[in-house]
Amino acid sequence: MGSIIAQAQGMWKVLFATAAETGARAGELYGLEVADIDFARNIIHVRRSVWAGHKQSTKSRNANRAIDVQANLVTMLKDYLHGHQVGLVFPAKNGKPLRNNNVLRRRMHPILEALSIREGGMHGFRHGRVSFLVENDTPIEVIKAWIGHGSERRVRLYTHLRPQYRSRVWASIPSLVGSKVA
Repeated sequence: MGSIIAQAQGMWKVLFATAAETGARAGELYGLEVADIDFARNIIHVRRSVWAGHKQSTKSRNANRAIDVQANLVTMLKDYLHGHQVGLVFPAKNGKPLRNNNVLRRRMHPILEALSIREGGMHGFRHGRVSFLVENDTPIEVIKAWIGHGSERRVRLYTHLRPQYRSRVWASIPSLVGSKVA
């Protein structure tokens, strides 16, 4: 995720950083309004989604949520917004909500190709966020609240442990057998 963010520029860098930090669905990011950001408390409120360029309600009851985010993301958002206090955080050039197929085709996929990363979508940030939270021992109830799922099963489906993490865990587990063969 960090490599993708580093390659992106302008609004796209901020969009991808917000996706990585929140694990929000693409439509939730595209429907994010400036008023949904609590700059004082470092919280992003998910209150709506966008589908096919149109605002709509979120996917489920659990999807309306408050996501705690790091102060550096809030600073990035504040700098990007240049004092704007209303409207979409990530609008298309025409001021309307972004369309996911355009984001992928015009921005995400060229970055992935440049990085030699297999083509994927915005949902990869969601999986990456959940995996990062699991690897950093975040309580499951907090993860469920932040990603807007009521199911531990969904959290497990979204978790993809990196080899470095698995190696670190493995190295911390004592052996059950001795080193001598009898």
